[in-house]
Parts: sequence; C-alpha cells; structure tokens
Amino acid sequence: MLSLQRSEDALVNFQQNDMDIDTYFSQGADEGRVSAMMARNEVMLSQIIDGGTGNINSNGGGSSDIAQIPAAAGIIEKIILQNFMCHEFFELELGPRLNFIIGRNGSGKSAILTGISVGLGSNAKDTDRGKSLKNLIKRGKELAKITIVLANKGDISESFKRDIYGDTITVERLLRTDEKNTYTIRSETGKVVSHKKSDLDEITEYFDITVNNPLSFLSQGEAKTFLSSSTDKDKYRYFMKGLQYDIVLAEYKHSWNQLAKVDLEIIEKHKHLKALDKDEKQAQKEFSLFHRSKNLRQFQKFYSGKLLWFEIESRKQDVKRLEKAKIQAISRVANSQELIIQGKENAELLRPKILKLTTDQEKYQEDIQHLDKEKTEVKTSLKDIERQLNIVDGKIQDLNDDISAKMQEKSKLQHKIKVEVKRLDSLSNGSRESIQSQLDLLEDRKRQHLQRKQELNEAIHGKQEAFGNMSRMISEELKERKTRISKLQQHKHDLHRFERDKFAPYGDKVEKVLKDIQKDHRFKSKPIGPLGFYMYIKPGHEKFSSLLEKILPTMAFVVQSFDDQTLLKGIFKKFSLNLRIIIRNFERFAYKTNPSEGQKRHVLSILDILKFANEDVKYTLIDVASIERIFLSDSQDEARCLVEENLYGISSCYSLFDSSSAKKFGKSMFGGFKSDPVYYLQNQLPKIRASSEPGGSGYQGEIRKIELQIEGDQIEINQFETHSHHERRSMQGEIDTLKLEYTRLKEDSVKVEKDIIKLQSQLENYDDDHQSRIEVLKSDVSNIDDEIRIKEYSLLDSETELQQLQQKFTEIEENLTTLAQKIGECSVSKLSINKELEDLKDEEEAIKETIENERRQVQKREIIANRIQDSIKTAKDEIVKFSQKAENYCSLSEAKIDFQTETLEGIKKQLDEFSKQASQISVQLGKPEEEILKNREAKMQEYRAARDELIMAGKLRKKLYRSMRNRKEASKLNRDMFCSLANTSFINSLNFRGFQGHLEFDFKNENLKMLVGKHGQEPREVTSLSGGEKSFTQIALLLSIWGPMRSRVRGLDEFDVFMDTVNRKISMDLILKNLRGSPKSQTIFITPLDVGHIKGLDSSQVDIHRLKDPIRRNQ
Repeated sequence: MLSLQRSEDALVNFQQNDMDIDTYFSQGADEGRVSAMMARNEVMLSQIIDGGTGNINSNGGGSSDIAQIPAAAGIIEKIILQNFMCHEFFELELGPRLNFIIGRNGSGKSAILTGISVGLGSNAKDTDRGKSLKNLIKRGKELAKITIVLANKGDISESFKRDIYGDTITVERLLRTDEKNTYTIRSETGKVVSHKKSDLDEITEYFDITVNNPLSFLSQGEAKTFLSSSTDKDKYRYFMKGLQYDIVLAEYKHSWNQLAKVDLEIIEKHKHLKALDKDEKQAQKEFSLFHRSKNLRQFQKFYSGKLLWFEIESRKQDVKRLEKAKIQAISRVANSQELIIQGKENAELLRPKILKLTTDQEKYQEDIQHLDKEKTEVKTSLKDIERQLNIVDGKIQDLNDDISAKMQEKSKLQHKIKVEVKRLDSLSNGSRESIQSQLDLLEDRKRQHLQRKQELNEAIHGKQEAFGNMSRMISEELKERKTRISKLQQHKHDLHRFERDKFAPYGDKVEKVLKDIQKDHRFKSKPIGPLGFYMYIKPGHEKFSSLLEKILPTMAFVVQSFDDQTLLKGIFKKFSLNLRIIIRNFERFAYKTNPSEGQKRHVLSILDILKFANEDVKYTLIDVASIERIFLSDSQDEARCLVEENLYGISSCYSLFDSSSAKKFGKSMFGGFKSDPVYYLQNQLPKIRASSEPGGSGYQGEIRKIELQIEGDQIEINQFETHSHHERRSMQGEIDTLKLEYTRLKEDSVKVEKDIIKLQSQLENYDDDHQSRIEVLKSDVSNIDDEIRIKEYSLLDSETELQQLQQKFTEIEENLTTLAQKIGECSVSKLSINKELEDLKDEEEAIKETIENERRQVQKREIIANRIQDSIKTAKDEIVKFSQKAENYCSLSEAKIDFQTETLEGIKKQLDEFSKQASQISVQLGKPEEEILKNREAKMQEYRAARDELIMAGKLRKKLYRSMRNRKEASKLNRDMFCSLANTSFINSLNFRGFQGHLEFDFKNENLKMLVGKHGQEPREVTSLSGGEKSFTQIALLLSIWGPMRSRVRGLDEFDVFMDTVNRKISMDLILKNLRGSPKSQTIFITPLDVGHIKGLDSSQVDIHRLKDPIRRNQ
C-alpha cells in the first residue's frame, strides 16, 4: 500500500498571526503564478484520470480517436545545428510522438538533446557540458547557431498567438566566443518578432516545455545519475523536481512572507490612525486657543500705547543729553587739534637728530666698506708674501743641501790631500807638519762654523714660522672674540626689541598673519598660534630654552576643522609662509604625570618646566608631542638609565651636551637602545619666553648677563692683546739674537777661510815637483770652496731676503689685525647708531601715530557731533511721530502714566508678557480663524475615514488569510494525488514484468523508497535486485513521474547502455506501451544501440533517425 505521510512539516511553519492582505495584491504576479500552477495541475490530474493512464495495462483503452491525434502545437518539428559541438551543419526533422535517434559514439547524437535545451534557453551548467556556453562552439569557429522550429497549429486555445506567429515559431540562438549570445524569435514568414529571453520563456511556459526540469530532458550525465541513483533522497529530489512541486512550495513561502509584510503595514495603518487622532485633538485645542487670543490682543494694544507715551518722554530726556554730548564732542575736537600741533613740533625737533644719525650711519657704512676693501687687499698681499716666503725658504733649503754636499765632497778631497802630505812629510822636515797641524785646526773650526750656521738657520726659520703662526692665531683669536662681542651686542639689541615687540622672534609675516586672522570672520573658531607665544619656561630652567625650541612645534598653529585649515592655508600663502597646521578639537583629558620615583631622581618632563598662557596649547602639545613623556636630564648616564628601565612610560630623554647641542636617548623601532645628536642655534631670539607676563621684563636679567659677558670679553681681549704683544716682542727678540749670532759667525768664517788659504799657500812652497798631485787635489778643493762661497753668499742673500719678507709679513699681519679691529669698532659703533636711530625712528613713528590717531579722533568726534545733531533732529521728529502713533492706541490721559513709580522696563515687561502669550498662541495656531475651523472639520473627517479603512482592511485580511490556508490544503491534496498516480503507474509497470511493489513517500525526511518483490516475494528495497532489474525499476519510476508531469517535449539520452539485452527489450516494451497513452507529448530517445529487433517500432507513431557514423582519421 502507498504510505503517504501527511506531515505539516512539508511546508514552512508560516506565521499564524492576523495579517492584512492589501499589500499582497501588489505582488499579483506571484499570486497569479501560484493559482495558474494549481489550476494547471488540476487539469492535468483530470486528463491523467480520464486518459486512462491510471490503468497502464490497457492498450490505450478508453481513448477516442481524437485523443490519439498528436499535438498540433508546442512540439519540435525541426532542429538545425551549425558549428555546434561536433556538428558543422546538422538538420533533423522530428516526429510528433516517439523519436529514436540512433548513432555510434562520436556521431553527435547527444549534441541534439543539448542543442534543444540550449536553443530553448538553458544555461551551460544545466547541460552538464561545461561552465560556459562558448565551450559548445565547434573548435576553430567564432560562433554557433541553433535553430528550433516549433509547431503552432491547432485551434486558438492550443496555439500561441497564432495571429502573430502563424503555423510555426522559429527560435534561433546565436552563441559567440565573446559570450555575447543573442535570441531571435521569428514567425512562419521569417519575420523577426522578438529578441527577448522573456518572450521565449513565455512560449515554453505556454506549451509546457520545461527545459530546465532535469527529468524533462535527461542528458547523458543526468540519465546515468538518475538510473543509477541509489539513495532515497536522490529519488525524492528527482521526483519533486519532475513534478515542479518545489516551485509550488517556493511560491507559497513567498506568498506567506508577503502576508507577513502586510501585517506590518496594518500596524503602520494603526499607528497612522493614532497620529490622526492626535491631530484631531490638536485642531480642537487650536480652536479653544483662538478665542483666548482676542482678549490678549486688547491688552497688548493698550500697553503698546502706554509704552509709546513713556518712550516719548524718554526721547525728550535724550534730546537734553544729546545736546550736552554735542558740546563735549566739540570741546574734545579742540583738545585733539592742540595735541596734533604739539606732535608736529616734537617731530620737527627729532628730524635733525635722525638726519645726523643717518649721516653717521652712512659714514660708518662707507668706512666699513673701505676697510673691508683694504682688508681684502691686505689679505691678497699677505698671501703673496706667504707664497714668496715659501719660495725663498725652499731656495734656502736647496742651498743648504748643496753646501752640505760640497762640504762632503771637499772632505773627501782633503782626506786624499792629507794622505799625500803625509807621504811628502816623510821626505820633508818638521815645519810642514806644524803648518799642516794649524791648517787642520782651521778646517775643524770651519766645519764647526758651518754646522752652527745650519743650526742657527734652522732655528731662525723655525722661530720665524712659529712667529707667523702665532701672529695668525692671535689675529684669528681676536677676530673670533670681537665677532662674538658683535653677536652678543646684536643679541642684546634683539632682546631689547623683543621687550618692545612680542612677535619679534616670529617675524613680521607672522604678525601680519595674526592681524588677518583677527579680521577674517569666516573662521568657525579662531586659530591659536604660533604655539611658542603661549609657552613660558619656568625660572631655573632657561638652559633648556634653545633645545625646547628645536623639538617643539613653536611656529605651528592649531585649528578645529578642515574648513578653518583651508582658510589659514590661504592666509599663509598670501605671505609666502609654510607653517605647520594642527587640526584638533579643543578638549581636555586626563594624562599621566611624573610619578614620585621620577621626583626622587630629580628628573623632570618638558611639561614640568613649562607654563602655558592657554590650556588648549598645553593639551595640544600633550596630544601631539607627548610632552608629559619626554624627560630632561643633566646627566647622560641618568638619561640612558631612564630609557633602558622604561620608567613611567617614558618615550625619550634629552641631555644637554654643550651650548649648541644635546643628545636624545630612546628606543629603536626594533626595541633596542639608540642615541642621536641634536643640534640647535644659540643667540637667537627666544620663541619661548622666560617670564609668564606677556610684554613684561622677563629678559632684563638675560640682557644684564649679556652686558656683563660683553664687558668680560672686552677685558679678556685687552688682556689677550697685551699678552700677545709681549709674546711677539719676546719671540722677535729671540729671532734677533739668533740672527746676530749668525752674522758674527759668518764674519768669523770669512776670517778662518782667509787663514786657511794663507796656510795652504805656505804648504804649496814645499817641493813643487812632488806637489803636482797635491795641487790637482787642492785645485779641486779650491774650486769647491769657490762654489761653497758662492752658495754661501747666495744663502746669505736669501736669508736676508727671508728676514725682510718675514718682517714684512709681520707688519702686514699687524696691519690686518688693526684693520679687523677697526672694522669691529666701526661695526659696534654702527650697531649703536642703528639702535639709537631705530629708537628715534620708533619715537618719530609713535609721534606720527599719535598725530594720526588724534586726526582720526578729530574726524570721529566731528562725525559724532554731526551724528548727535542728526540724532537730536531724529529724536524730535520721532517725538512728533510717536505722539501721533500713540494717539491711535490710547490718549496720554487714558494711559495714566505715573513717571514716579512706573518704569520703561516695567511697562515693557508687562507688554512682553502679553505679547509673549499672544505670540505663543499665534505660534501654536499659525493660521487664520477660518483656516482653524476648516482644519478642525477636516481632521475629524480624516480620522473617521482612516478608522473605517483600518476596520475594512482587517476584515479583508482575515478573509484572504483563510483563502491561503485553503489553498495550502488543496496543494497538499494535489501532491498526495500526484504521488498516488505515480504509485499506481509504478505498480502497473512492475506488473508488466510480473513484479509487485510500490512507492513509499516520507515527506518529513524527504525520502522516496522503491519497494519491489519478484515471483511472489515480499516487496523490499531494490538493493537485492540485479543490475538490469534495478535499471528496469528506475525506468518504471521515470515513467511514473512522466505521467503526472505532462511535459509537451521530453528527452532521454543513452538510458539503455547499461542494460543487458533481456532487460533492455522489456524496458523498451514498457516505454512504448506507456507513452502510447500520451499522444500530446513528444518524446526523444537517444541510444547507441540498434532498436530494429524491438516490436512495435514500425508503428506510424514512432520515427527512427539513424545518424551517420563518425569519420575516423588516422593520425
């Protein structure tokens, strides 16, 4: 028996709450589709029952001749494939009933069924032939074309829009490799009717051609999967998809979801009704307020008149005060004019002083330029003399070297002479020996003189070089010290200027920027900056001032929005500035301060040593620069220790190295320790002040310190000049002593040389015949002596020249030092004059500014006087005007004003009270009386209409809700009926072979079991059957599904390839008998096996198409 599980869980548990159905009608397409599906299923059921399908054993029994007529519309008459899969061109005309397409593997028979599916709208994934349709195009081709001709004959109820298409509908689908695929739908005459996929869907839906139903067109893969499917869930899934019952369920889910949305709309209508009720009550309230406002208007009119009379009296008092003010303004104009005259006189007194200082300034400038020019010329001369000194010094060195070489050569010759003399002495008497002894002593003395002269020459040269170096060093030292004094004087001048001008460190452009910021009213919030202007260093920490200016954004500005940033950038651009702009909300927040451990170590953060004139600047620096986590230390070891120990979240620590540099200790990005040098300038105008009072005297101490430093440096310069003068005199004295000794030694050398010549002459008288060899040697010695004397004379000249050059070098150096000193003195004098001139010009400018201010005051006060006169006239005119206006409200007697007790404020307060109450009512009403009455009536009617609409909507929702529930039950009934018919068909198919069994449906778990028994055995699952018997039962299941499906066109590819001959014959007989009962359906079977031996295939209802064998080419 059929086991039908009527489980409520087969459908979704829809919401059972009351719902409004109005919104559902806006989804009419879904409702129509569900209703059409249900109606079509009911017709199919009746056709199945009336057509005799319920009894499969009948030979089409019960069918009339008309019922056996094939379908005239909705079947495929012809298919043409061009460049599709393996076909270059293929054309096939199909019969209206059963079609068997036979062909060997590779002949392209499966491509026919794929072509039908794709041509009628299937996607690549539905064909089991690849992921893209371009894979179906024949290899080497750019496009493929599928043409399908559908029959469209018969009466109007059977054909589709026959008046448009005629007897046939031709569908063409063009496939391209670029995937730009197109549809073309033509009429019988070939006229193009449409290119839309939606029109093709309408045609296939009308004819019940379900190409996307997996059981309507079973491709080779789908047939294999279905026929060999072993799980009950697979069978259930195929069964429900074949009946398209899953679409019915989906449509019902969608419909019930729409009803849930309608329920929300009912709730909104109810809320709208509440709002209308509130509006109706508000209209009634307005109507009540309108009556109250009339009395308030009367009081308002009376007090307006009373206020005007009081105002008239006030105007009279104003006239008296204005006349007094006019007299005072005229008097002040006279005072200002006197001040202008006095200011002009003072300015005239200053002009001669300014002119004199300007002349002195120009004179000093000319002197400095002249001295600079002279200094340049002296430097050039000094370089020339230095070059000449090097040349002469080199020449002296060469001469000394030549003299030494000649002396060595002479010594060798003299040795040879001694040997000869000895030999001769043995032949002569002892007198020769005595002369030779004297001559030897003189020669030794001459050598000692020569050695000492070389030593003296080297000592003189060394002393002169040291003297030149010392002179240059003294000159450079004096220049450096005087330059430092000049810088200190300039720094002192800058500090004086800073005392007068608080923006001096930031430059004139920044001051102009600040003025433009104040004038520009487009800023949402005025920028703050420069930040250094709002910072002050605490006493005792001034040494860190230059370092802080290096690491903090002292020149930056802070804004609160991007719009303000854009405006500020425009101002910066105007003055060619490129300063940093920080965007930050001015908010206060908690931050960590230096803990007690840090205080014990006497380590301070930047935040600890700074004071702020603006708290927003403080929090900006904490936020942007983390100044509470940057520490300062006097010791580098302590700074390093702090960073390495990572105490209290320190980010970095700075330690001063000298007056212009420091060291930064911190962690590297990889966690290691690192230290970097930080360099900064000294003697710059400080941007961070030492006093917390703007414009105060915070730098008087530093100015005094600079003055003391200048005095000390000047004293040191004087002492240094005195000491260096003594040292130079001492060294010059030493040089002179050495030169005197050198001169005396030269004179003695000349005398010794003469004595040597004399003794040598005496020796020459001995034994001339034996002296020839000695004479030759002595001649050589004499020649050498001549050369030595010549070189010594040249050496003496060079040394004299060297001494003169050194003396000249010293004099030029002293001249250069004097020039540098004069330039420094002129520069100092010029700076002093500049300061004095600047002070006088400032004083003159102040006088001019005072004169201009007083002129403006004169103009302003004259304007004020004129305005006062105009105000007096206006007040008098207003008195007349207000008197006329006041009479319109009430007379002076009616107003009954008591000027002793009543005040203008009291009357205004009373009038404001009445006006406020009237205004409140007017604001509440905001409409004239007629509109208020009309609004009251309209709101009442609108409320009643909305209430009635909500009641009707609720009733209609309940009615529609019951209708949906009924349709749900009808759908379940249709499902059960389809299952029953499929079970009956399955039983009859089993009986055809002598088997017994049935289908068992489990809707809850979505399982479908086939229970089969053979030869009287108890039905059980098909796992015990042979392969061929299993295939037969699957064919029986397919036929049981095809019956209720009523699809107009069906296809099955290679269903029999896995069957043996016996089971294939039995299955074919079963298919033929079963499908003869469906004359209105067209069925296409594709098989590689011959069907000629199967009975019944020669019927007129069966068409057999044999495909050509594929051409095999030997590779």
